Amino acid sequence: YRQAAARLESLVASKAPGTWVVSLDGDDTVLDNTLYARERWQSSGTFYTEASWSAWVERREAPAMPGVGDFLHRVHALGGRIALVTNRRAAQCAATEDNLKRLALPYDVILCRAETSEKEERWNALAAGTAVPGLPALEIVMWVGDNIMDFPDLTQDARGNEHALDDFGDRFIVLPNPIYGSWEKRPIQ
Repeated sequence: YRQAAARLESLVASKAPGTWVVSLDGDDTVLDNTLYARERWQSSGTFYTEASWSAWVERREAPAMPGVGDFLHRVHALGGRIALVTNRRAAQCAATEDNLKRLALPYDVILCRAETSEKEERWNALAAGTAVPGLPALEIVMWVGDNIMDFPDLTQDARGNEHALDDFGDRFIVLPNPIYGSWEKRPIQ
């Protein structure tokens, strides 16, 4: 998050306040679900079920990822907006918001998954000003996530295409997640 904050300052130096946004994934980018994974593994030897995940979200006990609070406050201090674009289901949004408020993590909008886990539509809505009433069209200047699909137009197929990864460390900030991700479905050959 320190790297993201330093890079963000350069990216927005000439931008007017309130015209830009940072998009962050929710799980294991803003909220730390390590306790959920550990509890699942200890109790059943598996990491995920839909029912156990829903129960975890409803507990509202996920702590903040290290450094995320300072980063989010820095985004606001620089004049930006914060969009959490998460694949938690719409029915889980209220519990997620409660969890974020309990942790005093600022955000301007949370966009939960409706039909598909692909985030492009939600990013397009941010850019068009149609994400939620009262939120103007915003330029997304940075994406922060723990999975390649938290970044626009990218999938695991980007491996082997070095130019597909050019924005990483610049406008795309990735946090490591060794527990789960799209990489599970396409192992290195």
